[in-house]
Amino acid sequence: MIFQRAFELADGSSVNWRAELTKKLFNLQKPDGSWINENGRWWEKDPVLTSCYALLCLERMHAGL
Repeated sequence: MIFQRAFELADGSSVNWRAELTKKLFNLQKPDGSWINENGRWWEKDPVLTSCYALLCLERMHAGL
Protein backbone atom coordinates (compact mmCIF):
# COMPACT_ATOMS: atom_id res chain seq x y z
CA MET A 1 0.00 0.00 0.00
CA ILE A 2 1.43 3.38 -1.00
CA PHE A 3 0.73 6.46 1.08
CA GLN A 4 1.31 10.07 0.29
CA ARG A 5 4.31 11.30 2.29
CA ALA A 6 3.28 14.93 2.56
CA PHE A 7 0.28 17.12 2.01
CA GLU A 8 0.31 20.61 0.62
CA LEU A 9 -1.53 23.09 2.83
CA ALA A 10 -3.59 26.07 1.70
CA ASP A 11 -0.67 28.43 2.36
CA GLY A 12 1.56 26.44 -0.02
CA SER A 13 3.67 24.77 2.67
CA SER A 14 3.83 21.01 2.93
CA VAL A 15 3.45 18.84 6.00
CA ASN A 16 4.79 15.33 6.60
CA TRP A 17 1.67 13.87 8.16
CA ARG A 18 3.38 10.76 9.55
CA ALA A 19 5.99 12.78 11.42
CA GLU A 20 3.36 15.20 12.74
CA LEU A 21 1.04 12.42 13.91
CA THR A 22 3.96 10.65 15.61
CA LYS A 23 4.94 13.87 17.44
CA LYS A 24 1.34 14.42 18.52
CA LEU A 25 1.06 10.90 19.94
CA PHE A 26 4.34 11.27 21.85
CA ASN A 27 3.11 14.57 23.28
CA LEU A 28 -0.15 12.93 24.45
CA GLN A 29 1.64 10.06 26.21
CA LYS A 30 1.20 10.04 29.99
CA PRO A 31 4.21 9.91 32.37
CA ASP A 32 3.52 6.21 33.08
CA GLY A 33 3.84 5.44 29.34
CA SER A 34 0.12 5.04 28.65
CA TRP A 35 -2.35 7.02 26.60
CA ILE A 36 -5.92 7.86 27.56
CA ASN A 37 -8.76 9.73 25.95
CA GLU A 38 -10.69 11.99 28.30
CA ASN A 39 -13.83 11.18 26.31
CA GLY A 40 -15.07 7.80 27.52
CA ARG A 41 -16.91 6.98 24.31
CA TRP A 42 -16.08 3.51 22.96
CA TRP A 43 -14.17 2.64 26.18
CA GLU A 44 -11.39 5.07 25.30
CA LYS A 45 -10.95 6.09 28.94
CA ASP A 46 -9.45 2.63 29.44
CA PRO A 47 -5.67 3.22 29.24
CA VAL A 48 -5.01 -0.37 28.14
CA LEU A 49 -7.27 -0.07 25.11
CA THR A 50 -6.20 3.47 24.21
CA SER A 51 -2.50 2.61 24.63
CA CYS A 52 -2.97 -0.33 22.27
CA TYR A 53 -4.52 2.00 19.68
CA ALA A 54 -1.64 4.46 20.06
CA LEU A 55 1.01 1.74 19.75
CA LEU A 56 -0.65 0.27 16.66
CA CYS A 57 -0.67 3.73 15.09
CA LEU A 58 2.99 4.31 15.99
CA GLU A 59 3.90 0.95 14.49
CA ARG A 60 2.23 1.93 11.20
CA MET A 61 3.90 5.37 11.25
CA HIS A 62 7.33 3.84 11.85
CA ALA A 63 6.88 1.37 8.99
CA GLY A 64 6.16 4.25 6.62
CA LEU A 65 8.95 6.66 7.65
